[in-house]
Amino acid sequence: MEYHTVLTPHEMIRDPVFQLNAMIWLAQPCREMKSITPIFHDAGFAIYAVEPLLPIPPEVRLQADEAGVSIQQGVCPELVLHSKAERKFLYIECKASSFGAESSTSNQARGLLICAGPRAADILALDPSQISGSMVCYCLPEEHREALCDTLTSLTEELEGAGIGTGPSSAFGIEVGSASLDLRVSTQAQAFLGLAERSSFIVVDGENDPRPLYFLPYLPGEEQSNQEMLYCRRVLFERMHGIVLVAVGRSRIRTRTVFKSDEVLNDAMFGVYRLWENRSSKKHVKRQYNKFFASLRDAVGEFVPGAVSFKDGEGWAVAVGDAENQESVVDAISRFRCETIDLGDDSQGDLFDGA
Repeated sequence: MEYHTVLTPHEMIRDPVFQLNAMIWLAQPCREMKSITPIFHDAGFAIYAVEPLLPIPPEVRLQADEAGVSIQQGVCPELVLHSKAERKFLYIECKASSFGAESSTSNQARGLLICAGPRAADILALDPSQISGSMVCYCLPEEHREALCDTLTSLTEELEGAGIGTGPSSAFGIEVGSASLDLRVSTQAQAFLGLAERSSFIVVDGENDPRPLYFLPYLPGEEQSNQEMLYCRRVLFERMHGIVLVAVGRSRIRTRTVFKSDEVLNDAMFGVYRLWENRSSKKHVKRQYNKFFASLRDAVGEFVPGAVSFKDGEGWAVAVGDAENQESVVDAISRFRCETIDLGDDSQGDLFDGA
């Protein structure tokens, strides 16, 4: 089965993995790239955390319960940006479409509104002097932006009516332009971020795959098409494959190269993995890491038995002998094809939880 897919721009702006990676790109210092305009970075914002778990204070939960308002014990915004100079925090959540105030998704939205409110410092475990302001912004296709802003207004009024403090909220609308993807920004977010109402942020030339290089190529639990999910998983495998091939090729003869999952995954995600705080997601991705190495072990073992091995307390390693043996190992690794991995089967990954 062929897992390489090309999304059209209209499909792409509804894909949550694209949306999150686009938001990450906009916070990168990448002015030298002609295809991406880093409007968040230019506004002074950088990544603070990816999917952090933010607990709602118990007394606030009790207050909401007494008022009959449904909120979660904690919320996990997909991205938190921070302007150190202005002491501002921006909570970003990505959605394929809008949702109503009666939707189950509104429970998370109420929590995010509380996180951006007067208790922001407590929730982030910071001194109040470190925060001058916070805002919640949802990212979604432009056609749904106005409806979502209405929902956020209704939820804010509900919480404030129950005496629960909230912060400002807004939405980013992604729109397909003639030769670019544009970000439409609501009035409140314009003032908070210092952005224009419309900004082109990714060039779309109509010939190449418009997806930028993903920092997080695979996000478990996101609402993607099965084809796109499998493609993103394969991208992650291919990056790990390249990392292993380079490391073994550069190793000295008669040595074992030990691979640490956090290091490999951080390299595969260009440094963003270390900012990723969702333990459940990271545990799932580590299963993919183990699954990749188990498949690599089996494939390389057909040519060089025992070259790739797993050891409790150490993890995965690749051993090479003399120069001739090293050449054979490198050749076997280079021949390995990630498309041979059963992308839909996660059973192998659970066997190596200590990696």
